[in-house]
Amino acid sequence: MCKLGLNQSSFKNDELQARMEKLLERKKADLLTPEEVIELE
Repeated sequence: MCKLGLNQSSFKNDELQARMEKLLERKKADLLTPEEVIELE
């Protein structure tokens, strides 16, 4: 049971990290929407 919770948490962290990496790439390319700028702050 505890292991399942850890896997779900790890997945969420991976998803969040992937999202942040995508936003940072878009920031470098100056393609961010105003909503994405807020999300990065």
